[in-house]
Amino acid sequence: MVSYGGEGTLEALQDDSILGKIPAIERGSVVIIGNDTPLAAAGTPTALAIEYSIDEYLKLLSEAESKLK
Repeated sequence: MVSYGGEGTLEALQDDSILGKIPAIERGSVVIIGNDTPLAAAGTPTALAIEYSIDEYLKLLSEAESKLK
């Protein structure tokens, strides 16, 4: 699961009575893309934005995936 937000976004999602029941949110396997980061600017990808941000995006996805185990 991927979302945009800040430092407390995951905790707020986990505390929500409905959203907190989603398995990915429950276990914390969520990628929170910081609002004020270059990666957030790549939300509407272009050929240049993908090349610029793909390594960081894949790193975040890998970190979230590691919480599945």
